[in-house]
Amino acid sequence: KLDKGERVHQGFHALMLETRSRWYLLLAAWAVLITPFFVTAIRWRNLMKPQGIDMPLGTALRLTFVGQFYSILLPGFTGGDLVKIIYAARHTGSKTKSFITVVLDRVIGLVALMVIAVTAAGAQLLLNHHAGKGVDPTLLRVFLLIVAGLVALALGALVYFSHRLRRATGLARLLAHPRVPEVVRHIDEVLHAYRHHAPLLAWAFLISLISQFTLPLSASLAGAAFGMNLPLTYYLAYVPVAVLAASLPISPPQG
Repeated sequence: KLDKGERVHQGFHALMLETRSRWYLLLAAWAVLITPFFVTAIRWRNLMKPQGIDMPLGTALRLTFVGQFYSILLPGFTGGDLVKIIYAARHTGSKTKSFITVVLDRVIGLVALMVIAVTAAGAQLLLNHHAGKGVDPTLLRVFLLIVAGLVALALGALVYFSHRLRRATGLARLLAHPRVPEVVRHIDEVLHAYRHHAPLLAWAFLISLISQFTLPLSASLAGAAFGMNLPLTYYLAYVPVAVLAASLPISPPQG
């Protein structure tokens, strides 16, 4: 009779032996993850241009890798972003502009991932319905959660970037209040400049769809290597939830 530790060891050993025949899937999963770093560097570099910053692509790529390295060690992805902001400020000469471009880059990437997730979850729910499998409650909750998040983000962006709605909601008056710190007004000015760069934001979102698709794809390849035969749509729906959780600064390193 084996104790729990011995059973776990034997199960892990058997899993590794089984995976040896599918080593190429793990290699493909690793190779796919290279793509987001290049896309992120290109996207971030272009988002800096409206702020008058022309950072070399090599520098943007290097700082992207630096931020990812610290995301592995510090709580959440935001820990790495803070380090990225500090290093970027040394090159740009402005902490505020570095902060805004890094945060905006992160938000656009997360929105693209959420769009992929809600599309995949909705598609899988329809497929399950037509196949007579009933409603998957977990998948439905993920779908509704992400829909609510996207609606909230859309409403917030609409209010923030519309001069009329800023006045109607009192946001403009609040930002103009004497007690509001000057740094908050500066951040608002830098961020609000993107109101006139809708094509750039749309382009950043579109290339983010390509980049963010690789995360669930990599997970599905790794899952297939370990014998997990799930449809890709489940990975497309669930991986973004893990990424959103990892974006919280209180989450463990890498979520």
